[in-house]
Amino acid sequence: MHRNCSKLKFETMRRSPVVLILDPELQPLPWESLPMFITCKQQMSRMPSLQYLVTLYNQHSNSSSSVLKSGVAKDSVFYVINPDKSLPKTQERLEGAMSEYGEGLAGQAPQRDQLIKVLGNKDAFIFSGHGSGSKYLSSDEIEKLQVRVVPLLLGCSSGELSRYGRNIDPLGVAHSYLLASSPAFVGFLWPVTDLDLDNWTIEFLRYWLTGQEGNIMQAVADKRDSFKHFVNAAGLVVYGLPVSSKP
Repeated sequence: MHRNCSKLKFETMRRSPVVLILDPELQPLPWESLPMFITCKQQMSRMPSLQYLVTLYNQHSNSSSSVLKSGVAKDSVFYVINPDKSLPKTQERLEGAMSEYGEGLAGQAPQRDQLIKVLGNKDAFIFSGHGSGSKYLSSDEIEKLQVRVVPLLLGCSSGELSRYGRNIDPLGVAHSYLLASSPAFVGFLWPVTDLDLDNWTIEFLRYWLTGQEGNIMQAVADKRDSFKHFVNAAGLVVYGLPVSSKP
């Protein structure tokens, strides 16, 4: 038995996705960053419940226009960088790199109607600013939409779930996007530092959108160790389904 097990290459074998359905008390913890998962680069995502997962999968698998089927095209990306003009260094670092992917805004706040159009028509939405960008389009407004894009909200605590009552399950912007039928969501569980995040963003987008690793869940797992600081890497989470970029 031991001889057979020793021949298995656990660290290099291609692995299927693991979807975490976490108890409300456990969801704030960075399970994806346990050493065994980092070592084997296990692709992982989170979902609120099994019913949520099945419903989302069925909806996208039965839709010919879903990004889950067509893939994310790098020229169908919309980005927003430093919308409140408080992160000039982030804008300086990211603007040139982001211009390789689709179109967007830098140093300028998006309009509500503009964001609604983006969420319904583009393949991916990248937000690089403070928080989740909900000041420009609220969670309540998002939940009323049919969202096509994969949102990558690369700001502090953008993927955090919060409790609004003792007996209420935690909620967050990630849930709002999933309720609106977004196939996947990338965010952070807590505050992160801008320089480390900006450098990671450039490397990750090049890796994912150019097809070096199309599966967003696997691309996140592969590039988690590209952060300089572990606390930033540990905060990174994916919700939803294994969406891929177009080759």
